[in-house]
Amino acid sequence: MKNVKSLDQIEFEGLNPRNRMRELKAVKIPFQATAVTENKAPEVISLNGEWEMVQDGNTDRVYGVWEDVIPATVPGSVHVALMEAGKIPDPTVEKNDQFAREKSTHFWWLRKNFPRPENMKRVRLVFGGICDRCTIWLNGQLLGCHQGMFGGPEYEITELLKDENTLMVMLYPAPLRRTLREGELRPFYEGTNVGWLDTTVFNCVYGWHYAEIPALGIWRSVELQEIPEVEICNPFITTESLQGDMNLYTEFEGPEGGFAGELEISVAPSNFEGEAYHSVVSVNASSMHHKMRLEFTIPDVKLWWPNDLGDQNLYQLTLVFRNEAGIQDKKELTFGVRTIEMRPYMGQAAEDTYNWQFVVNGQEIFVKGANWCTLDFGMRFTKEKYERFLSLAKQQHIQLLRAWGGGIPETEEFYDYCDRYGIMVLQEFATAWDSQKVQPAEVLRDGVQRSILRLRNRASLCMWCGGNESDHPTDAAMDMIGRLAYELDGSRPFHRNDPWGGSSHNYKVYWSKHDFDYNLSYTAPFIGEFGFASSPNKESVQKYCTEEDFAVWPPIPDGNVEYHTPVFNKKKDMEILHHYIPEFLPDTSLDNMIISTQLCQTTTIRHTLELARSRRPEATGVVYYKLTDVFPAVSWSTIDWYGVPKSSYYFIQDSFEPLHACVLFETLKPRGTKQVLPVYILDDTKALEGSDWKVVCKVYNQELSVEESREWNGSGTVGFVKKIGEIEISEKAAASNPLFITIELTKDECRVGRTFYWLNFSEETGCMFRIPKTSLSLKKNNGKAVITNEGNVPAVGVHFQCADISDKFVAEDNYFWLEPGETVKVETNMEEYDVSAWNVE
Repeated sequence: MKNVKSLDQIEFEGLNPRNRMRELKAVKIPFQATAVTENKAPEVISLNGEWEMVQDGNTDRVYGVWEDVIPATVPGSVHVALMEAGKIPDPTVEKNDQFAREKSTHFWWLRKNFPRPENMKRVRLVFGGICDRCTIWLNGQLLGCHQGMFGGPEYEITELLKDENTLMVMLYPAPLRRTLREGELRPFYEGTNVGWLDTTVFNCVYGWHYAEIPALGIWRSVELQEIPEVEICNPFITTESLQGDMNLYTEFEGPEGGFAGELEISVAPSNFEGEAYHSVVSVNASSMHHKMRLEFTIPDVKLWWPNDLGDQNLYQLTLVFRNEAGIQDKKELTFGVRTIEMRPYMGQAAEDTYNWQFVVNGQEIFVKGANWCTLDFGMRFTKEKYERFLSLAKQQHIQLLRAWGGGIPETEEFYDYCDRYGIMVLQEFATAWDSQKVQPAEVLRDGVQRSILRLRNRASLCMWCGGNESDHPTDAAMDMIGRLAYELDGSRPFHRNDPWGGSSHNYKVYWSKHDFDYNLSYTAPFIGEFGFASSPNKESVQKYCTEEDFAVWPPIPDGNVEYHTPVFNKKKDMEILHHYIPEFLPDTSLDNMIISTQLCQTTTIRHTLELARSRRPEATGVVYYKLTDVFPAVSWSTIDWYGVPKSSYYFIQDSFEPLHACVLFETLKPRGTKQVLPVYILDDTKALEGSDWKVVCKVYNQELSVEESREWNGSGTVGFVKKIGEIEISEKAAASNPLFITIELTKDECRVGRTFYWLNFSEETGCMFRIPKTSLSLKKNNGKAVITNEGNVPAVGVHFQCADISDKFVAEDNYFWLEPGETVKVETNMEEYDVSAWNVE
């Protein structure tokens, strides 16, 4: 039998990377239990905070007097500084982004005064990231120029320092051009600002994706770092076995003639209780550059697991180099002990297919995920923002986020939360639609190299990917990216592009106006993108639209509603929305558009998620588009830019429950045709092992009376996926407009999940909201909402109303079904709310 290679192996052999880290002979070191000791690190002084900013001017600014100074916060952006100073209106409101966009066409100067650092013999100035092209001076002396926003530059400034110092950064205008050159991108992007092709930035603020405010600013921290006599550089730790065998690679830089000393290695639990371990190894370098590879074993190791599959145990590694003069350098990093590998799809390698079976800690898993869009056009990447969105990702049972190529190689704050929440990251670099072929090669390479060195220790980082939706990612630039991924890391897979090698993206529902039924049979080995653009909640829309926008329908031509659509209504956005709105409600108001498009989004996504899960192992993962947004607008996100979850968020949460019962459909519009629907249990962790279980499925007509009911009972595990039976819908029941189906799973007589589906919703537009009415009562008790259905019919779509706090509100469940007389308790984080349902007045 022919030995077939996978696409992974073929590409790896073609790239022929040389991982010099692995070529070093490893030194095996013993570990001993020890108390954690504090060792002082070289000093770091932050230059973050308030800077001064002025617009335009030439190099006379370096020596001249600044007038009309604007305060600007670093890290931050030019546009946010201007807004906070009252120089431009809020760009997110109405069509105010035009004022911010114009500011991207100017030069901007930023200045910071600071005193001479005390007790630093040698000083390095380090910029964490500047967007995008800049020239930098210190005390009137030119330090250099830099381009590319993903790290740098750095300069030793020891000889330039004075008692009082002035640092200046001149930002060049964002690149602007609206004409594609031959071979660039797709015709879709003609007329948008394609200037991002001339650099490396996050391109989703260049006019094709809700926002056209090309970013400018010093967006990451600025620091003065003490340069030690001997410096520890780029430490990198990898898991070699699940028994705690680890590989540590590190570099040193010291005096030209060489150096000697000791490296102390300490490993201690970071987020759990346990022993700390310690070892010391001699370092003898014959030149200023030295490299070491060490092997050691962590006793009684605790593993890091993805969300819902186990604990996210993290360790802290501390490296201290000391010589006769004392401690010279100290580096700390957080890591997890875990292995990630990719096995052949369905156990059979194929030359045109990547190995798509994810294996974490030796266990094959089905990956549940979402695409991740850069959080803010204004580069306000705060811990608070990340915590809001990533905690909601965890609650939605997300196990993987695809940080896609329209955005950024993500920040330390992002990865801190992903490590902590067990959210794996498929990290793409800032390329899209074959842009790598024309982007400046050295700028692209610099950003890729910096990003790999910065992120490669992260437990949550599971895969590198070259970029987004390139048709032919087999060029020299993509080879360069792949080779760097293997040579600077090599501990995780690299894919050239997504989709590629078996992954699929599909938007027939939405862009091609296909019926929702299309997605009921949409499958692939791995789905990397699909979705539907929906409106934010009303309270969010009210922040960027006016009262007049709500009073007029159809929307005012070229007005705020049309403008806040995926491509500013330049790609028939409103035509598409008008096509789908009548599926659920009459196309007569902005309020109806909000509700209907969110239901369209739910209907487009949820069934495909459940179908993919039910096909395991023929399907290995599904990643919907998308969780987050860069700007407020009708978009594919399930949480809007303000941090408010849409109704779709909660139905997807149901579909991603690790233990879940579901129904699969061939059509959502049976229209009087008898249906025989398969019923599945999905159990990601085999939680039913040793337990009794029951599944109840009911079919309700338009009067909310039960037409059909089936019950299945069992004991013990069903494996990861099991079809437990079928439920029949008679011709009579299938003619009901609408038709609802509920499915409930109990384990050991305790309900662990219930969800509901809707069919025949478009036969009589609005019929889902003309069903018999009921009433709800609400009590609030110690962080729980106690909700009772007081009526004689089910309450459909029970949900919280909390417009004033919806960007901070969290409920463990929302948009659920409540039987007559039934009471549920739902945990919440706030108490300023009410409850309603689709059939409550």
